Amino acid sequence: RKSIVLGEGELTAKVEEILDYGNQKYARLVIGEQKILAEVAPEFADEQVTLKVEGKDFEVWQKEIDFRIC
Repeated sequence: RKSIVLGEGELTAKVEEILDYGNQKYARLVIGEQKILAEVAPEFADEQVTLKVEGKDFEVWQKEIDFRIC
């Protein structure tokens, strides 16, 4: 979540929801059918963002058996 850079890059995401836990805020982003959770600043209120992620920062999981593929 900390590796996602908002405001840069070519991917466009819709902000589905902002989760505020008091000491940290997260934005639930939607790109196609994928949902991504990203840390955001306390004043964040955008409805759509562009984002940048590095391939090395991804993990792929098989949800049904909770197994990390890569």
